[in-house]
Amino acid sequence: MRAASCPGNGPSSGSRSRTTSFYFSTGRTSRKAKNLAKNDRCVVCNERADEAVIVEGTAKEVTDAKLIKRLGGPYHAKYKPWKLDPEMGPIYAVTPHVVFGMYEKKFSTSATRWDFGTPETPAHSFTLGTRRLHRYLNRPSTCP
Repeated sequence: MRAASCPGNGPSSGSRSRTTSFYFSTGRTSRKAKNLAKNDRCVVCNERADEAVIVEGTAKEVTDAKLIKRLGGPYHAKYKPWKLDPEMGPIYAVTPHVVFGMYEKKFSTSATRWDFGTPETPAHSFTLGTRRLHRYLNRPSTCP
């Protein structure tokens, strides 16, 4: 994440919920947290370049204790021994504005863009429906 006017990108471990948001945490004094405090625009990518999902969106700090608790179980199961703990650092929810999905083996026929719009600019095009996006993002990870 960069403090400049363009969205930044950096490695983040995180998880998704039943919504379209992506959740991650970072240290309160980290460069990522400092930059997000100045500019909430960010880019989130999955770890599989051959089945890439690239999310451009905005990150907001999560303070709802019930939501953090609900997200904590799946997060801990995936990233043991780490836990979502607001005392260790902020937890962010990334709301997507544009998502790109690219499957390397079928790139010429499968590259997809989902446009969710922004609060200032409502969505204007869906290449594929959000159901397909949810199926794509919710597939089991083949990574440990």
